[in-house]
Formats: sequence, structure tokens, C-alpha cells
Amino acid sequence: VTEPLDDLAADLAHHGAALAQHADRVAAMAGRGTQNANKENVMNSHIAIPQGATHTSRSGSGYEWKIVTLLCLGFGLVGIDRFMILPLFPVISKELGLNYQDLGQITGVLAIAWGVAALFMGNLSDRLGHRKVIIPAIVVFSLLAGLSGLATGVGSLMIIRALIGVAEGAYTPAGIVATLDASRPGRQGMKV
Repeated sequence: VTEPLDDLAADLAHHGAALAQHADRVAAMAGRGTQNANKENVMNSHIAIPQGATHTSRSGSGYEWKIVTLLCLGFGLVGIDRFMILPLFPVISKELGLNYQDLGQITGVLAIAWGVAALFMGNLSDRLGHRKVIIPAIVVFSLLAGLSGLATGVGSLMIIRALIGVAEGAYTPAGIVATLDASRPGRQGMKV
């Protein structure tokens, strides 16, 4: 998984340089400062690739589909994990003596932790790189999902679910941007 993401990073660096050249040409044609044109292209660099630049990857659209499929599987695991407590609640409630108020607190703590983590982890992903956030996030939430079975009461289950929310909140923004980066510009909307 890491080798294709390294290729993706090289592709992005190539396209960033092409965008800077394109921004200079646009600024010269528009008669305004290059600095303003560069800012606009940097903000939209995940959306458009300048004319003449090509999407270069080691194995073309096969590479794109492999990366997007892996990321979709990750999103599927995140989604299943987020809602798996609901159909399992009748069994869990008998074993741990939980009620519906506890169910609300357990699902609420995961959602709040997810949202807060997504705010901060998206920024961290931009600084460190998607791979350095996505891989640990999947490993951590997978281990914590297994650890959920060892919970002894509502308190321990809420703590575990909150930590799962942090890990899943880290995966979500990094996974979305990685999907956009791996997709060709004409297919980004379809992939996300």
C-alpha cells in the first residue's frame, strides 16, 4: 500500500509544479500579479490539472482503481464500525446491563469524538501526509473495535468508543483527500 502512495506523492509534486507554471501564464495574460493567480491555483489544485499536464501514474487507471478501492474498503469498515453497536445492542445490553440511555451515550460519545478529531486530524494529514494518518487510524480503530468485546460496563465501553471515534475521525478527512488525489480530475466526484 505504501509504494503506490509514494507514487501518488510524486504525481502530486509534478502537478504542483505544472500548476505554478500555469499560474504564471494566467497571471501574465490577465495582467495581474503572479501571487494572486498562484493563490487561486493552489486553492483549487485538487480539482483541476492545467491543460497539457497529464495524470502520470505507474499503471494508469489500474493504479487509480486499486487505491480508490482500498480507501473505499476503509470507509466501509469505518461505517460498519460506527453503526455496529445498534444491531448488537440487545445482546450487549443483556450482558452488560445497559439501557437505551446508555446506548445513546455510547453512540453520542463516538460521534462527538469523531467530529472533533476530524477537525484536527485533517490539518495534521495536510502537514504529515495522508499515509501517515490513514494507516495508523485503520490499525488503531480495528484494534479498538476488537477491544470493545472486552468492555465490562458502560464506562469502559464509552471510553473505547470515544477512542474509536478519534481514530475514525482521523481516517475520514485524510481518506477523502487521498481519494481525490488518486482520482483523475474528471472522475473525482464519482469516486468521492
